[in-house]
Amino acid sequence: MLVTAWRKRDMALQRAWGGSEMCLAKVYEAAEGDEPILEDIAYMIIDGERVEIVTLFGERRVFEGKVRQVDFVKSTVQLEKD
Repeated sequence: MLVTAWRKRDMALQRAWGGSEMCLAKVYEAAEGDEPILEDIAYMIIDGERVEIVTLFGERRVFEGKVRQVDFVKSTVQLEKD
């Protein structure tokens, strides 16, 4: 019974968010916009002007710049280069 209630809630949230699937975050460059530069973000370390990101599949990338915005509802992270 509880599982059914959670599924109904999740389906309602998906409809409210435009029908998109819930997923791990995507990283975008602030100047570029539409296309993500990295997807399925599992871990992020911010150290001053350095942002290290690791995907769910173990891909590790380091970006110079800073985090401009994090949108938890849309699962997006926007980076800004210096």
